[in-house]
This record gives sequence, structure tokens and C-alpha cells, in this order.
Amino acid sequence: YLHGDGAGRAGWSLGNVYPIGRLRHRIMHSTKQGAGAGAGAGAVGGGAAGAGEGKGVAGIQGAAGLAPEKRRTPSFLDGTLRRSFKTGSLKKQKVEEEQMLEMWVKEETSATRANVLEKWTRLQGMPQHQAMLNYMSIIKEWPGYGSTLFDVECKEGGYPHDLWLGVSADNVSVYKRGEPKPLETFQYEQITFFGAPQPCTYKIIADDRELFFETPMVGDVAKIMRAYISMMVKKRCSIMSVSSVGGSWS
Repeated sequence: YLHGDGAGRAGWSLGNVYPIGRLRHRIMHSTKQGAGAGAGAGAVGGGAAGAGEGKGVAGIQGAAGLAPEKRRTPSFLDGTLRRSFKTGSLKKQKVEEEQMLEMWVKEETSATRANVLEKWTRLQGMPQHQAMLNYMSIIKEWPGYGSTLFDVECKEGGYPHDLWLGVSADNVSVYKRGEPKPLETFQYEQITFFGAPQPCTYKIIADDRELFFETPMVGDVAKIMRAYISMMVKKRCSIMSVSSVGGSWS
């Protein structure tokens, strides 16, 4: 829905429909872990982003996180990059690593772009408003739809270092940054405390567990959580009031 059904294809940018930074992050993570997960994520996510590009871009930009990620056969760069970590002087090795990483990123970006174009072509003729409807239907399938996501870092709690803290009207979820599925979700009824005991440190106590997150947005997180909890309390009080009035009339 951003660029039409293909007429403006010449001037489009992959970065407008797909998180290139996430692709790079996954490649770097895969080299550290010795796994090829980053490559697969880039290729398949690219296909998803592709659908989200034309009119039929029906928002697969959002679907990139929702669609299951098939794993592409690791390229020669995968093994070469990891082998380069084991040889040569430290300085030379670092330069080689950076060069190979850039080559790998370019290769995966190219594959992603090709997937985008291929799926975009299939959507030719789809009206722009229909693309928007399709986009929203995909986005609404995400369990975290409507949440406000905050970049946080795990201080204590047993989670990975880089996280999203998702605050919604019903719950608070912890996500590994860039991943669609939450690591854990806490209903507000489970939360007995939230606040900032120290600057840039946000604390949540849920089910007798203490969770600490580093973020400069502690005030914003607390403000949204208080607002949602206040709404829940008012709604329940209203329901109880209506029920009691109904009972007295009967």
C-alpha cells in the first residue's frame, strides 16, 4: 500500500518495508552462536516484507515477525566467516571479519530484495485500500497488537540482554528484541508492584518474582501502566455498580 501495485517499483527502498537492522543483528548473532539462523531469517522475512510492499504490501512488513521463518541453506559466507574467527592475527582477523560480515549482509539483503519484488509482482492489480485492509488483518493476528514497545535491557530476571517490554491494556509482556512471540506475559492481576527504585531502572514484581530492566523511559512505562490499571479498575467498578442496581430492582 506504500508504493502501489508496481508502477513505482523503480524508486522504492527496501529499508522502508523491512527492518534491515534486524537482518544484520541476526547475521551477527548467528556467527557468534555458530548457527545459520540469521541467514534464514533474512531470506524469509524478506519475502514477508515483500508482500508488505506494494498495494499488496498488505502489510507484510508487519507479517515479517508473524510468519514462520524457514531456514535457507547457509551460504559459503557462513562457513568462511566463522573460519575467519579462528585464524590470523587479532587485528587482521577483525578486519577480515568485518569484510566478510558486510559481504554476508549484502548477499542476504540482495536475496531479501529479490523476494520482495517477486511477491510484489504477484499483487499487481490489488487496490490500495484492499492492501491496507490485508495489512491490518495480518497485524491484528499478533498477540501484542496494540501494545507499546519499549527497548529495555535485562538487569535481573533471567532473560536475554536486549528486550522489548510490551505494555498493553490487558497485560505486560517481555519479548526478545525483534521477536514476535513473548518470552513471558504477566496479567495485571499478577503484578503487585511496578516503579523505578533507581534512575533508569524499572522494577516489576509479578507472582513474587522481581524483574529489573534498564531503560531511560521508566516514567513513560509507569505512566502507561497506571493508566491501563486505572481503566480496568473503573470498568470493573462500573460493572459491579450496574450489577448491584440490577439486583435491587429484581
